[in-house]
Amino acid sequence: MIQMMVSEDDQGVQSQIAEVIRAVMDPSALEHREHDKRLDVFYERGAMDEIVAPLRPENSRPASPQACFAQQLVCEIVAFAIARHGNRAKAYVVRHSLAQHAAQLLNAPQRYLQLAAVRVLRALVGSKDDNINRRSEE
Repeated sequence: MIQMMVSEDDQGVQSQIAEVIRAVMDPSALEHREHDKRLDVFYERGAMDEIVAPLRPENSRPASPQACFAQQLVCEIVAFAIARHGNRAKAYVVRHSLAQHAAQLLNAPQRYLQLAAVRVLRALVGSKDDNINRRSEE
């Protein structure tokens, strides 16, 4: 599903897949034990690596509308994870320099990509974690 979100030509399908991914990542409907197991799939077994791949510079490709929309959706998923997954998501963002990758979208000509990057950065700052904010500034 993650690959379909990135490679699909239809933005409606991309959006629906992102919504399903967010629903699977939402911890509010799970017991604590199930919650940890599900987050392990994302953070320890590599699913999050695939989700954020479109933000990484080595995966930059010509800016087709679908690729740009996929980057926007990835930013929304990352912001959602920061808000809902606490320290696990914040540590992942810092460890993989996602704040810096998202900040590069501020230079994109598309306004919606700039705003998506701002939402990620706002989620980080809004977490009120001084250690995370200091590391993200580097």
